[in-house]
Amino acid sequence: MLGRHDSEIGELLRFATSMMPREVRSADLLDYLDLEEWELVLDLLGEFDGHTWQTPRYWALLAEAAVQMDQDDAWFQWRCVESIQGLLRVELTLSVDAEPLEARESARCGTSRAGSSAWRRCGSSPSPGWALGNARRPG
Repeated sequence: MLGRHDSEIGELLRFATSMMPREVRSADLLDYLDLEEWELVLDLLGEFDGHTWQTPRYWALLAEAAVQMDQDDAWFQWRCVESIQGLLRVELTLSVDAEPLEARESARCGTSRAGSSAWRRCGSSPSPGWALGNARRPG
């Protein structure tokens, strides 16, 4: 099915697996590597979430394997960037008994829509920060 790239894909996935700590590697993963079940191995290697041992190189290997298997590499590229730049995850919760916020003066200006983006209209043209409701007074 994968043809001429089988050996290269196997090398990429084996190298990525070798970068994993021994305690994380499962027997199933190693069995699938031996059976050359590349799609399954790629899925298993890509499922690990939020571990510090995952380097940009690890994700780049998975991305390259995905490309060679004609699969989407976007998730692996995304994770590669996360491992370089870091990651901040927050959980936002809305409270049903929260007090409503008073509108600031800049929020009282009319709202204009152009295409798919909206901004507060308090001057002649949009400026940085308007999309966030931080309109500036002209002059």
